[in-house]
Amino acid sequence: DRRPPEEPEEEEEDSEAEALVDVEAAAEKWASEQERGGGDLDVDEDLGTEDDAEDAEDEGGEVDEEEEPEEDMAAVWEKFEANLAAMHPKLKDTRGLVADEELVVAVRARRNPAISDNARFVMGSRPVDKMGAREVPPIVGVMGHRGAGGNQGINGIYELYPGFFHDRPVYQKVLEKRLVSDLLAAPPGGLVAQRDPPRSPRSRVLAKRNQREFIMKAPVKKPGFETMWPVPNGWFLFFDKGIACWCIGSAVGHTEIYARCPGTEELIPDRLERWQVWDCGLHAWYDHASLRSFKGGSVDR
Repeated sequence: DRRPPEEPEEEEEDSEAEALVDVEAAAEKWASEQERGGGDLDVDEDLGTEDDAEDAEDEGGEVDEEEEPEEDMAAVWEKFEANLAAMHPKLKDTRGLVADEELVVAVRARRNPAISDNARFVMGSRPVDKMGAREVPPIVGVMGHRGAGGNQGINGIYELYPGFFHDRPVYQKVLEKRLVSDLLAAPPGGLVAQRDPPRSPRSRVLAKRNQREFIMKAPVKKPGFETMWPVPNGWFLFFDKGIACWCIGSAVGHTEIYARCPGTEELIPDRLERWQVWDCGLHAWYDHASLRSFKGGSVDR
């Protein structure tokens, strides 16, 4: 007798029915335990859902999980700025604004690029608070000129001026010695000397082409008490690379100077004794015998 082959579909249906019966039995058991106040029934353990996944991970199995892609912050920020510009077209980013931008662009376009190189060659590197192993003194004193040949205002106390020129410190005259009687008789503006504005060498020669040479003697010293007094006019002590000298003049870097001292190796104007002074009568430089400069201590405030 031949029997017909067993159909696998019926076996699968039987197994699914048995599993459904087991789940229903477990649910009924859990409900009865809850009504009687008994212990909790671990449904996951009986059904094999979450614990089976953890056991698979412990055994080295992999559980498929969808990983969220990391967002590119640069792209997000760019998208935000684009949306902001679309919503507020008149809004401008203050970080990129330049005052008078059109004018600045036009000036830079016409500017000679070699100017920056010239400034680098002339001005040198960034200055420091110390010149070599020597500290920059806060004040410098100049003394020894008695007024022969003019330029009586060379003597005085010079205070450190902000900034450097030709990699050397700059000093401005702040105090000078004056008679008390002259100060009492001075106008409200003080003892301001009448001085021509700085001129070029050619303009100075043309302005004095009709003058004759004469000997200008030192003024007679008046008797009376003297005191230190603030200076109304501008006097500067600076180093000029063009003539390799420490100079005293009315403007920093100008060619019209009143006194000069060779000092290519002197980083500060201390103990300079080789001064030359311009003689306003003879129109020539002469070696001064007693003029000298020296450094001082801190300034009293």
